[in-house]
Amino acid sequence: MLDHLVFAAPDLAAAVAQFAELTGVRPAAGGRHVGVGTANYLVGLSPAGVDGVGVDEAGGAYLEIIGPDPEQPEPAAPRPFGIDELTAPRLASWAIHPADLEGHLAAARAHGYDR
Repeated sequence: MLDHLVFAAPDLAAAVAQFAELTGVRPAAGGRHVGVGTANYLVGLSPAGVDGVGVDEAGGAYLEIIGPDPEQPEPAAPRPFGIDELTAPRLASWAIHPADLEGHLAAARAHGYDR
């Protein structure tokens, strides 16, 4: 059910380099979020999420490293995950991708959590 973890950083290139140095795994370039002022790199976390370099289309779990995109102008609104205020990288969020989203939401509500 885990889709991905979001690791936000104030300096994307530095975070990617540090991750590679610490793990021996080089994250794959993900994409640019035009107008938001961010870009990301991806690392597969499961066999279904690894294509030899990063994440494939099989839907496996992955780590997203996200930070400011130096090739974009400053965005009109703050960047997501509090990136503009960060002084160091941090785990900022996570996302799930259940097969039956409505069923999981109903179960959460039944346990007192109404997202």
